[in-house]
Amino acid sequence: MKRIIIWIALLGLVIFLGIAALTFSSIYKSVERITTNAKSEFQGDAVHALIDLVNSDKYGFEEKNSAIWALGQLADPSALPFLEKINPEIEDSIPFDRTSGLSKKEIERAIKWCTKGNSTSWMYRKIR
Repeated sequence: MKRIIIWIALLGLVIFLGIAALTFSSIYKSVERITTNAKSEFQGDAVHALIDLVNSDKYGFEEKNSAIWALGQLADPSALPFLEKINPEIEDSIPFDRTSGLSKKEIERAIKWCTKGNSTSWMYRKIR
């Protein structure tokens, strides 16, 4: 009986680690795609390219909100002045449609992550 419990616990751990790896991989690929797109269009490092994407008239709100999310994922403090500048300009709208404007919730989350870090920022050293 003890062996069965140990095997079930190990199986649970393996499943948990597998799900965590898939989740981190999915998040990484999304940030990489958004950042690569920004860097191919704009000059500078990932943070500056994402900021330029948000400021660009060429992109819609969905892409801009994704860029703000990516800034939060990178958790780079150099994005804070930009995020803190645009935050008061955006009104809070519930429910929010990512295609109709910039998301105040996304901006505030990015500010929090750039200030305090997040659990995935360690993954993006190569992207920056």
